[in-house]
Parts: sequence; structure tokens; C-alpha cells
Amino acid sequence: MIVRPPLHWLRMLFVWRGSILPVITPQLIAITVLATVATLLHGSILSWKVSLNFVPFSLIGVTLAIFLGFRNSTSYARFWEARTLWGSLLVESRQLVAQALTVAGDAAAARVLALRLSAFVYAFKHQLRGTDARADLARFLDADAVDRIASARYPAAMALLLFQISQGINGHD
Repeated sequence: MIVRPPLHWLRMLFVWRGSILPVITPQLIAITVLATVATLLHGSILSWKVSLNFVPFSLIGVTLAIFLGFRNSTSYARFWEARTLWGSLLVESRQLVAQALTVAGDAAAARVLALRLSAFVYAFKHQLRGTDARADLARFLDADAVDRIASARYPAAMALLLFQISQGINGHD
């Protein structure tokens, strides 16, 4: 999530990072050119007078408002679902580490579990964002494991696989 300091509304119009503007700039330019041509022609196309009244624009406006309202609701619902799932992953990870520290007789084994679980969460975060996880993973794992996880197509799955291999857990039992 991109968190910005509160800006004045006029400066907020020109924020480029994290904005949709780089994606829609060609469409904005095309619409601006089309509007300029329509204004210059002033309702005349090849000596035909075309009346431009408000009815088509109001119908398109109502349709566009309904469509954008639906898209906005859907995108917010998807964001909230992702936020809920991410929060659940973090809570369950913390609970698993707390149980391991409480139940396990060997504190070193519980520490290894905590480090590998933390590495999994960071690998998953970077996988979702499409960023390089090496810096975060280096805090929890050795260099060989960091290279294997960071170079994998799905780093989170590779982190879990390496954890299973190191523990001698066979998924086919």
C-alpha cells in the first residue's frame, strides 16, 4: 500500500507515483484531441449540421456512473478481502510461533521455526509485490537458501519446500 503525506488537492492532481495516470495518458490525449476537434467543428461535419444536445451525454453519464460505482465497489471488496487474508496469515504465523515457543522443549528448534516462518511471510510479500526478496530473506536464512528462494518463480512456495526438506517432511505420507 502506498501511504502519502496529506497533500493539497491541487498538488494531489499531479502525483505520478502510484497513480493510474501513466496507464490512461494515451486515452486522455485521444479524448482531448477528439473534444478539441468537436469544438472547432462546432457541430458541422462536411457542411452537415449535427445538433449536439445534452440527451446523449446524460444517458452516457448515467451509464458511466453505474459502471464506475460497480467497479469501485468491486475493487474495494477485493482490496478488503486481500487485507483480511494477509492479516489472517500474519496472525496465524504469530500464533504458530508462540505455540512452538511454549510447547517445544528445544528453544533452538522453535527459533529455527520462527525464522523460517518469517522468511516465508517475507517471501510471500515480495512475491505478491513482484519485488526482490533477497534483502529481507538474508535476515532469516543462510545465503544458499536466500538464492534458491529469491530465484524461484514462486518464492513463497520454495520457502515452504525448503522448510519441508530441511525438516525431513515428506508430503506424500
